[in-house]
Amino acid sequence: MKQGFIHKCSIASQLLISCLQLSTDLAADSNFRNIPAAQLQQSYTWYDGDIKREVWVNPQLIAEFNPTISQKNQISAAVTGAQVVSAKMGPVRFWQVNDTINAKTAISSISKRMNSNQISAVLHDGASTLSAMRAIPGNIIIYLDPGWDQATATQWLAQKNLQVVSQRQFMPNVFVIKSIPGLESLLMANKLYESGEVVAAFPNWWKELVTK
Repeated sequence: MKQGFIHKCSIASQLLISCLQLSTDLAADSNFRNIPAAQLQQSYTWYDGDIKREVWVNPQLIAEFNPTISQKNQISAAVTGAQVVSAKMGPVRFWQVNDTINAKTAISSISKRMNSNQISAVLHDGASTLSAMRAIPGNIIIYLDPGWDQATATQWLAQKNLQVVSQRQFMPNVFVIKSIPGLESLLMANKLYESGEVVAAFPNWWKELVTK
């Protein structure tokens, strides 16, 4: 399906523009960056058009979206020793878990306690905790064949049981699809792209804007 729809040499730049428009870019908290640097071991891939990119999991950090006092109390109760490590960065608050529990286990404990999943793993663009952070607040951006009419696109989405959150107007057949926060969205986006039935699919990233 991918051949002939969007030239492969241009899709990466088009998607980069889309990511910048659809993500919340926020400056880093200087106190947060005082946490000692560490090398990261576990990585995941995601597809920037037809370009495969790599991100690394921070095993000690959690991103909490749209934080509230109630959520803060629930997280503190679910994960012993978890501490807020930054002032709220826009819609995100970061937590650090202690050395006896990793972020994946902490997220599982929090999700069981909270009524709604507002938690994501923290990912980095490089294999060091000093590299720019990402997290996934939920939802996936997909590009369908731009030659399809609205009825065809709608029918395909219904057949795949994909719930449309919104449709973007800057390019034909670009949709935001509902998914939960966290790595599940990344894996779902990869599965959609690897199916060969979409032009592109990637998480609706929250990205840190690193000031220079």
